[in-house]
Amino acid sequence: VLDIKNGHFTILQLLEQLRELLVNPLPLKRKQGLQIFMEVLQNVPYDFLNIQQLKMISGFYTEKLNDHHQILPVVLQGILRLIKFKYFPEEAIHSILNTIFLNVACQQQQQSDRYVIYQIFQLSLEKYKEALISMKLDLVYGVISSIDGERDPRNLMFLFKWLKSFLTTIPLGHLTEEMFEVIACYFPVDFKTPPSIGRDITREDLANELSPCLCAIPEFSEYCIPLALEKLESSLQIAKLDSLNLLRKGCNVFSSTSYLTYATEIWSLLQKEVFSNVDDSVKRECLNTLTTVINKISLSEKGHFISFLNNITTTLRGNLLPDSKLFQPSISILLHTAMGSQESSVYIVKEIVPILTNTYIISHDPTQKAVLLRTLLQFVKTHLKYNSEKIFINNDHLDTVPLLCLKASTEIESNLCSAGFESLADLAEMLSL
Repeated sequence: VLDIKNGHFTILQLLEQLRELLVNPLPLKRKQGLQIFMEVLQNVPYDFLNIQQLKMISGFYTEKLNDHHQILPVVLQGILRLIKFKYFPEEAIHSILNTIFLNVACQQQQQSDRYVIYQIFQLSLEKYKEALISMKLDLVYGVISSIDGERDPRNLMFLFKWLKSFLTTIPLGHLTEEMFEVIACYFPVDFKTPPSIGRDITREDLANELSPCLCAIPEFSEYCIPLALEKLESSLQIAKLDSLNLLRKGCNVFSSTSYLTYATEIWSLLQKEVFSNVDDSVKRECLNTLTTVINKISLSEKGHFISFLNNITTTLRGNLLPDSKLFQPSISILLHTAMGSQESSVYIVKEIVPILTNTYIISHDPTQKAVLLRTLLQFVKTHLKYNSEKIFINNDHLDTVPLLCLKASTEIESNLCSAGFESLADLAEMLSL
């Protein structure tokens, strides 16, 4: 290494000196020669070799990808080191990657060697993006073939992190669905850390890296949303939570039209979970997902959005009596629907507050009236998220709420009186903020 650095002989002369080992009939001898050569590459600066030298070495390594499987690990390590050099010729990456795709059955290699192959993919995209884009569907098909069937969590963590960049950089063309299916087979993540890996990688780590891949590009929407809805119907809590998370993340990438297409099914499944699931975390995530999806669908054509909101209010209208078992979950759904957008807030208040107000007025049960009053305050608070503090002025749906609170505070029944005072205090705090 020192002799090469000092210019006593060149890297190409070193190759010639190693010729006896590199062309030896015994694979182990050839491997020994490649190890010596790679050690030299690893110990010279990144800007030490010129483009002509790198072009020749690249051709040498490309040929070695066809050699005996025993020497493949050291060849892959050499390629990974080679493409890091400053003057590595961009056009040479085509030949290297195509040869890997054609001659290296990735999933038949050891875990560590597969990891090196993925590192070659990652570094190639990072340094030679235009060259990889020019490979078009040959690159996409090669990557799909290489990663399909990967099971090691260390490799999957690396792939999930890298695939987000790959998917947003390389057009997938007619291989879009095939690429999605290769990734989607891991969803939802079902994984227990093997003792050999320790606790460095958890199920949550893999799940958090996988979901952005599944909604990385708009073209995935027609596959991703149905997948999330399918897994939401699973009996496994973790599958439900991962599916809800995926539906929310998709809102950052997919179009409002994509969500509108599945709006009825999304609403139906979310309602079912809120009404019937005994797990509070699932219910909470369902409600948060509803708010996020409402916000996304609000960007679509107004008539379609209002029709969707009407579907929700029509379904829940019959549950708005305080003694109904579905009163509280229905109110939670309506509140989270109102939180979705300004338009949904206005619509829900217009449709629901008059019903609650009328029920309050005609009710003779102080306990029910207290529940209704506190519920009305929740709608006021939600409405304030998108509207000014003047919401009680020229608002036929909300302008009676302060008066109801004031009257309640004068009631003899203690629970209703307390609700009245608390509501007045809440109103004062809301308006001051």
